[in-house]
Amino acid sequence: MKALDSAVVVADFLPAPSELVKKSIKEKITISIDSDCINFFRTEAKKESYKISDYDE
Repeated sequence: MKALDSAVVVADFLPAPSELVKKSIKEKITISIDSDCINFFRTEAKKESYKISDYDE
Protein backbone atom coordinates (compact mmCIF):
# COMPACT_ATOMS: atom_id res chain seq x y z
CA MET A 1 0.00 0.00 0.00
CA LYS A 2 1.30 3.39 -0.93
CA ALA A 3 -0.02 5.11 2.22
CA LEU A 4 1.86 2.75 4.51
CA ASP A 5 5.09 3.11 2.56
CA SER A 6 5.32 6.75 3.59
CA ALA A 7 4.34 6.12 7.23
CA VAL A 8 6.71 7.22 9.98
CA VAL A 9 7.22 5.00 13.04
CA VAL A 10 7.21 6.96 16.29
CA ALA A 11 8.52 5.81 19.65
CA ASP A 12 5.95 4.59 22.17
CA PHE A 13 5.61 7.49 24.61
CA LEU A 14 2.67 6.20 26.63
CA PRO A 15 3.26 4.70 30.10
CA ALA A 16 2.59 1.03 30.68
CA PRO A 17 -0.93 0.22 31.96
CA SER A 18 0.54 -0.87 35.31
CA GLU A 19 1.95 2.64 35.73
CA LEU A 20 -1.45 4.25 35.14
CA VAL A 21 -3.41 2.37 37.81
CA LYS A 22 -2.89 3.40 41.41
CA LYS A 23 -2.57 0.41 43.68
CA SER A 24 -4.69 0.61 46.79
CA ILE A 25 -3.68 -0.96 50.05
CA LYS A 26 -6.45 -3.02 51.59
CA GLU A 27 -6.66 -3.71 55.27
CA LYS A 28 -8.94 -6.09 57.12
CA ILE A 29 -10.79 -4.73 60.12
CA THR A 30 -13.14 -6.12 62.73
CA ILE A 31 -16.16 -4.14 63.91
CA SER A 32 -19.07 -4.80 66.21
CA ILE A 33 -22.53 -3.88 64.94
CA ASP A 34 -25.88 -4.33 66.66
CA SER A 35 -27.97 -7.19 65.30
CA ASP A 36 -30.77 -4.83 64.27
CA CYS A 37 -28.30 -3.00 61.98
CA ILE A 38 -27.18 -6.29 60.45
CA ASN A 39 -30.81 -7.29 59.91
CA PHE A 40 -31.49 -3.94 58.24
CA PHE A 41 -28.62 -4.43 55.78
CA ARG A 42 -29.66 -8.02 55.07
CA THR A 43 -33.21 -6.88 54.34
CA GLU A 44 -31.98 -4.12 52.04
CA ALA A 45 -29.59 -6.52 50.31
CA LYS A 46 -32.43 -8.94 49.59
CA LYS A 47 -34.45 -6.10 48.04
CA GLU A 48 -31.54 -5.30 45.70
CA SER A 49 -30.51 -8.95 45.14
CA TYR A 50 -27.11 -8.45 46.77
CA LYS A 51 -25.49 -11.28 48.65
CA ILE A 52 -24.15 -10.78 52.16
CA SER A 53 -22.05 -13.62 53.47
CA ASP A 54 -22.45 -14.91 57.00
CA TYR A 55 -19.12 -14.89 58.74
CA ASP A 56 -19.10 -15.88 62.37
CA GLU A 57 -16.02 -16.64 64.39
